[in-house]
Amino acid sequence: MQYNQPQPGTVGYPYPPQPGAGGYPYPPQPQPPSYEQAVHVSGPAPVRVQVQGAQPPPVVIIQHQAALPVGPDASFITCPHCHVQKLTRVEYAPSVRTHCMAALLCLIGLWCFACLPYCATSCMNANHFCGNCNKFVGVYNSD
Repeated sequence: MQYNQPQPGTVGYPYPPQPGAGGYPYPPQPQPPSYEQAVHVSGPAPVRVQVQGAQPPPVVIIQHQAALPVGPDASFITCPHCHVQKLTRVEYAPSVRTHCMAALLCLIGLWCFACLPYCATSCMNANHFCGNCNKFVGVYNSD
């Protein structure tokens, strides 16, 4: 048995009748436009309307603040957020250098002293915060 072929003696799938043969159930459809007709259709020209009194959109200026020069200790700065001159509050956080020093102490056999780099501020990053508004101001990397 072959597919897509009616078996002898049975009524197969009725193919749609041809338009010239009788019994075509749909009315004839108009021909679509040719490529040249479809491409060269000219529409109405664009019209520019200028409204009197309309204001242009506002201009937004973005200024980037330069990083403040901070060191490992508290610094006297002008805060870029609240514009107050005050001494910064410093919080120390472990850095890559801290972890490397602890690992080195463990490798050379001084594992009982591996906690010392986490106590020494010289092996840590110093995060500076404004003394007035407590917003982040800058970081001093010890690496």
